[in-house]
Amino acid sequence: MLSSSSTLKQYHVIEWITAFTLIFLWYVSESAAPFTREFIISDPTINHSHVTVERVSSEACILYTIIIPFFVLIGLSAIMAPRPQDRLKFMSITLSTFLVAAFFNGFITNFLKIYMGRHRPDFIARCEPSKRAPIDKYVTIEVCTGDMDTILEGMKSTPSGHSSTAFVGMTFFCLWVYGQINAYKTYGSKASKLLLAFFPLLLAIYIALSRTEDYRHHFVDIVLGSLLGMTIAYYFYRREFPRTTSKTSHIPYCLGSEGADDDHHYDRVDDVQLENQV
Repeated sequence: MLSSSSTLKQYHVIEWITAFTLIFLWYVSESAAPFTREFIISDPTINHSHVTVERVSSEACILYTIIIPFFVLIGLSAIMAPRPQDRLKFMSITLSTFLVAAFFNGFITNFLKIYMGRHRPDFIARCEPSKRAPIDKYVTIEVCTGDMDTILEGMKSTPSGHSSTAFVGMTFFCLWVYGQINAYKTYGSKASKLLLAFFPLLLAIYIALSRTEDYRHHFVDIVLGSLLGMTIAYYFYRREFPRTTSKTSHIPYCLGSEGADDDHHYDRVDDVQLENQV
């Protein structure tokens, strides 16, 4: 009979608690007010038009790059588990790691937005400054006459949340697919496998670039957001899965990839050593 600690570890309860905690922190940080940095009304970099209809809304971004991939991973992980008896554990570690990566990224992105307080390219249009305000001197949002929520949202430019969200979701998804299909094996058509798994990143690139077309972000914002999302996705993926170039890239560490004994192929090496010592 499994001990309580073994049960927690086997079904990744801690990972799921962490995931839901991060979802809560992300949700709370979404409505936090940013640092209100001074600005110059005549600054050309923040004088673009304010577009009300975005090419990719926040809801659409989350749907396409987090929610849909999550349900796709449910189906794929059920089919591609290393062994039928490991299906539940394989699905659990895949999905919990994906959620932890996605919402840790969301929380960190919001944290940076709030404390940087950089103005969006359309900030002056949001601000609707008073005609009495000086246009060539630093002023605060006290000169603004527009809707305050819209103004504050206009001070959350860096990094781009759409970009980081799109790249954390799509990078993790691509890495997972690469690993599951052993895309880097020496036999078979590597080019077709790599191209197939790469296509989701095109969606991330489109979403990131659309933010400059809607004048929601500067180019540096989407670059930083994209790098942040990719880095977080890679870090959390590699905590639980081997390199995509590994022969056992399709087997997560908790099921024994990279170095487990033949008799314990689906057990983590450290766990096997501990059991032997006991």
